[in-house]
Amino acid sequence: GLNSSLVHSSDDPKKYLNAMWTGGIIRNSLLTILICAVAPLVGAFFGNPLIVPLIYVLSLSTFFVGFENVGIVLLEKELRLNRKFLFDLSIVTLEVASVIIAAFWFRSAWALIVGAVANRVIGVALSYFFHSYRPRLTRDLSGAWKLFSYGKWVSISAIFAFFIGQGDNIVIGRMLSPQELGFYQLAFTLAFIPALEFSRVFGNVLFPMFAKLQNDPGMLERAFIKASRLIFAAVTPMSLGLLVVLPEFVRVFYGERWMPMV
Repeated sequence: GLNSSLVHSSDDPKKYLNAMWTGGIIRNSLLTILICAVAPLVGAFFGNPLIVPLIYVLSLSTFFVGFENVGIVLLEKELRLNRKFLFDLSIVTLEVASVIIAAFWFRSAWALIVGAVANRVIGVALSYFFHSYRPRLTRDLSGAWKLFSYGKWVSISAIFAFFIGQGDNIVIGRMLSPQELGFYQLAFTLAFIPALEFSRVFGNVLFPMFAKLQNDPGMLERAFIKASRLIFAAVTPMSLGLLVVLPEFVRVFYGERWMPMV
């Protein structure tokens, strides 16, 4: 929640950046240790010990992202969205490339793990290319604690959102087979793409804009309603259109073996 809190804050953001960066490294290091500690329990829960080493390696992505240049948050706060777009696009493009290369090399689930970790490493490297700020370690974490007073609610909501978003996958993965979970996950992702991607693009613009309007509740309310109407008007026909062509879409782009997705 620290990034959202920084965008929301009306204070000079630069006085918080070093504390945010140091706090992020500490937080992500502890999370990495926690993930590794529970990995054997996760393998036992799903009755599949083969996923334990996958979790160990995947936890590195959590560790690496803690070192991302916090200056990237300023791009969003200052509405320098063209540069933020290029940053995000570069990460996605390089991640896709790394997953494809890894798929040819490993021909297993390790390709996705390697792609995820590579994505984090690439993101960290690019964050220093796309913003000139250079964070430093600091012992004074008071700035991070101040931001956390607002950001804790974002963190708590993210925890609930994780269990809401992944609860179905956890239940299906426990009760059914990995193959059926794969069909379900891909079907869910495909169905959700119109709403998710359109809302994500608008969200990158709207949150910093709403933050600038926080002292004018009337204007904020009108902007929120107009944005919601626009998103709903765009996403609804996209989702309905996908529903109409879904069987043919899956057959053409995924193949007959993936028809259970429908």
